[in-house]
Amino acid sequence: MAAVPVAKAVESLQEQFPGITGIKEASDWGGPNYARAIHLGDVAEGGEIDGRAGANYNAWESDPWEKVYVLGIHRQLRDALDKLGYFAECHDPGTYFAWPV
Repeated sequence: MAAVPVAKAVESLQEQFPGITGIKEASDWGGPNYARAIHLGDVAEGGEIDGRAGANYNAWESDPWEKVYVLGIHRQLRDALDKLGYFAECHDPGTYFAWPV
């Protein structure tokens, strides 16, 4: 499956996750590859899905059986990204990006 264009993916994520502010195209991060990426806003810095952070850098410790998080990404967010043709990746403990598969 080809990834949905970045602008449409951003719009879809903003609608699905209103509790995560700042979801936007990542082109302002510099470098040509970032034009294809989505900055996931405050996903790890207060953005919530059902009362839990959208991403948790320490989930390997707090959720070792991956009931809520898969590689630190909330399952609902991960599933939504997957349907759009993207995967999330940790840039640093407070910054996450989604890249086309």
